[in-house]
Amino acid sequence: MTRLWSCMMGPRLYKIYGDFPRLQSEVYVPNALEKIGNKIIQGLNILYNIGLYTSPFLATSLYRWEQFTYISAVKCSTGLGLLLIVAMVFRGFGRRLNPVYMSFLKILAKAQQNSPTDKVMEPLRKYEFDFSAWPINFDWTETERYERKPRVYVDRGLTRRKGGIINQIATMPCQIIAWIVTILIGKKMIYPGSIQLLQIAVDQYLLQGREKLIQEQGGLRNKVTTRDGNSIDTMLVDRRGKKQYPNGKTLVVCCEGNAGFYEVGIMSTPLEAGFSVLGWNHPGFASSTGTPYPSQEQNAVDAVMQFAIHGLGFREEDIIIYGWSIGGYTSTWAAMNYPQ
Repeated sequence: MTRLWSCMMGPRLYKIYGDFPRLQSEVYVPNALEKIGNKIIQGLNILYNIGLYTSPFLATSLYRWEQFTYISAVKCSTGLGLLLIVAMVFRGFGRRLNPVYMSFLKILAKAQQNSPTDKVMEPLRKYEFDFSAWPINFDWTETERYERKPRVYVDRGLTRRKGGIINQIATMPCQIIAWIVTILIGKKMIYPGSIQLLQIAVDQYLLQGREKLIQEQGGLRNKVTTRDGNSIDTMLVDRRGKKQYPNGKTLVVCCEGNAGFYEVGIMSTPLEAGFSVLGWNHPGFASSTGTPYPSQEQNAVDAVMQFAIHGLGFREEDIIIYGWSIGGYTSTWAAMNYPQ
């Protein structure tokens, strides 16, 4: 029963990589039961995201629809919940009967239970799977000097509302509606890279980009956690000690732009120039968790820099920060706090 539960709740497996630099990879083929479960879960996920982004209009339409009552809402929710449970069971049994997935699950469990050393991570890196289950390779608390290092922030000041108390009370309903719409839709539209529907649409392109970095460049994927609890997806191409790359001792940290991802982003430019490169995705972009708001962006790039210095052993003076668009914000913040 424990194994069945692990199969039900386990990450989705996509590919199995060959050894670098052999350019071979094997696509994981789920059996019929797992495939049915995955399709249902994916469909429910798309339906949820469409409902989320259209919720203001959907709520208004349902409110005006006289036949839609509390009881019908409960029935609809119950039906979708039962469908999700059935899909999870199908997926669990399908994976339990698949020896390839069971072998992967055993390697993953070993990596999660032990410290993620190179020896432990080596067999796991051959698998492409949901990043949420990836072991933590570097945590911001791992360096003792992290808390003692002073941080430089830009004071935004306070914005005062105009008008008296009566005007503020009169406009409060509109402000509440505007706040709800901004939270549900507005901020997502400002950062399109964090929109789940867009990520679903480009998922295959990101997978191909990661495969290219891993298979052709010897890239190593790592999970870095920030002080606010986010998990940042990073990709390292380390060229130190390789004679064909004289610039390998210099690390270029790439900060992507809005709707930009390291898999298909600016990492290619410093790679062509022979540098070591560390790419990362903004909070809420692709497999990174969180939202790309200023405070979380600062914590993300801060953790990435700490990972580069203390986790990978690059000297601060040997690091170049390279970014564009909203990556310019994290680049300048990192340069301000790591001036060497």
